[in-house]
Amino acid sequence: VRRPERTEPPVSALVAIAVGALTFAAALVILNTRRRTALARRLGHYVDAERDKDRHRRIRLDGPVADRLEALLVKLGAQRRITLALDRAAIDGGAGPFSALVLLVTGAVFLLATLAAGIAVAIFAALATPLFAAAVVVALGQRRIRAFEALLPEILDMLSASLRAGHGFDHALQNLIEDIAEPAAREFKRVVAEVHLGRS
Repeated sequence: VRRPERTEPPVSALVAIAVGALTFAAALVILNTRRRTALARRLGHYVDAERDKDRHRRIRLDGPVADRLEALLVKLGAQRRITLALDRAAIDGGAGPFSALVLLVTGAVFLLATLAAGIAVAIFAALATPLFAAAVVVALGQRRIRAFEALLPEILDMLSASLRAGHGFDHALQNLIEDIAEPAAREFKRVVAEVHLGRS
């Protein structure tokens, strides 16, 4: 009677995981720069990014790949839509860095799936990865929109109370930032910051 052989994880799957992890780590090191950190530090006086109660998500990927993807998205006319979707989902970083991250994850998924399950599954997984990322961004944005709409009656009450008390509109917005919950506080904080920077 032959004893059943021990089943061990295939070497190709372990190699794929290792290669994917190393590729992801190397890309993070190459693409990550300090430009966005320095910019956030300079604007921190206005937007109060370090003490932001929302603790919104940030994408740290930046660099030449992200810049080229940003330029390509501008040419394709998709940069503004992606930026708006990321903004609604409270994901900072811009369309270029986000696209670089999605492209990087898609490549890692394709490599892993190729070594583990074959080229057909890998193509399907690679096509599904950006669609999944887009679905997550849209879902986060819709959740924040619903949360903002739920706060809208309270926002209007607080603004009207401040104006009836004799405060100016700018001072009323400042009071609103301190008292209102997220995500409304972040949005009105941006309004005040843009006014202080001279925007309309």
